[in-house]
Amino acid sequence: MALFSRYLCRASSAISGRSQSTLSSKFTSNNTSNIFQLPDKRNLGYAFYGDPTGIPVFFFHGSPSCRLEAGDWHAAAIQKGVRMIGVDRWGMGLSTFRPEGKISDWPGDVAALANHLRLSKFHVLGGSGGGPYALACAALLPKTMLKGTGVVAGVAPPEAGTQGMSWDRWVAFKLNIWLPHSVLKWMMNTALGKTARDGDIAAFEKQMEKVIGTFSAEERDILNHNPGFKKDFVACFREAFRPGCDGAILDAKLVLAPWGFNMTDVHGKVRIWNGTADVNVPVQSARWMAQRLPDATLKVYEGESHFTVPLKHDEEILAELLEMEAWLLST
Repeated sequence: MALFSRYLCRASSAISGRSQSTLSSKFTSNNTSNIFQLPDKRNLGYAFYGDPTGIPVFFFHGSPSCRLEAGDWHAAAIQKGVRMIGVDRWGMGLSTFRPEGKISDWPGDVAALANHLRLSKFHVLGGSGGGPYALACAALLPKTMLKGTGVVAGVAPPEAGTQGMSWDRWVAFKLNIWLPHSVLKWMMNTALGKTARDGDIAAFEKQMEKVIGTFSAEERDILNHNPGFKKDFVACFREAFRPGCDGAILDAKLVLAPWGFNMTDVHGKVRIWNGTADVNVPVQSARWMAQRLPDATLKVYEGESHFTVPLKHDEEILAELLEMEAWLLST
């Protein structure tokens, strides 16, 4: 998922050792509205997709979006033997808003959820605005816990610059940074928030058509020619804004501000996938990260955009993510 921007102006499955990190048998059905209460009484919403007995991968959605975005990977996850666990970030979906939260706090919540699910080891995969949260896990979780980290068209730190970003996206990103919370809340509430909370699905879909109408011609074409993807896209936005707009605002501001850790703090192998036609997260920013991460591999897809990289290459991405586990087992 792309950042909420235009309206302001997504290895082999037979790897040995899988049994050490699969989900407990009590968590084997595909369900999308689970809630885990953290030790401080906050809730984390999460959803299961893919192979019920597969290798666990925590998926961190775009901004704004929600746990349901992991459903875009459901078919590929089944094919590759992956149990995809989508997690709502603070204030979106079923997760409690955490006004003081920082990106560096996210790995602690993930570790608590992993412990609840009886997972001692797992992979993480972040898409778009979820990329920084995946890298935070790679920087701050114990090395023994994280098998590998993936970033799909993931936002880079602000110091990477904005070269290659479309003009309207640049303006929108700057507005997310500069405008106070109250103004952004009014704008988002007017655009989508109020309709999401009203519960009228048809009315929300009508509002989303206005939002999608501000996207590029290519993005509109992709959505209109992939009705299932478009339906999921709209559902993710609705669930993201259903609790209110505070979570989406916080998420945007955190992603577009200093993250609280450096690329050199990231440990373990990282794989990055990005398209050369991505004007939301330009390939230049992916190259910037790959050059500074201690052990990163970047795959560039010629002519692919923010939407088409995960749409067209989801199975390949999951296979390459799982290859990192195979590498660990061979060393």
